[in-house]
Amino acid sequence: MENYTLNPSLVYDPFSGTGTTLFACDKRGLNSIYSEINPLLVYLTDIKKRILTLDDNTRLKVAFDLEKINSDLELLLMNTEKD
Repeated sequence: MENYTLNPSLVYDPFSGTGTTLFACDKRGLNSIYSEINPLLVYLTDIKKRILTLDDNTRLKVAFDLEKINSDLELLLMNTEKD
């Protein structure tokens, strides 16, 4: 962004994917809007936005819970017969 703009008042990302530009703008204090047609990518961006608003302790708890789900899922899958 520093290479292509002087002082943007708003950044628009028409194909936002998982929101990289959105989060980069936020870090720099820039206003941004985005659009994305893929519902999965919209969902992932929304989840990332929600996680970033959590306090550190809650974010650590979420990370711990996700690690537990991951290990439980791996064990479940290893013990499941192929279909």
